[in-house]
Amino acid sequence: MKTSLFKIKLQIFTYSPNGSCQTFILPALEFCKESVMN
Repeated sequence: MKTSLFKIKLQIFTYSPNGSCQTFILPALEFCKESVMN
């Protein structure tokens, strides 16, 4: 289930060349920050 959510959210936000990421929805922003930190 976690993998499916990852794939779905991965389509929602895009990563910038510098490693940070931009998101279009607030719920994805949390996941995005977690992704960058890990």
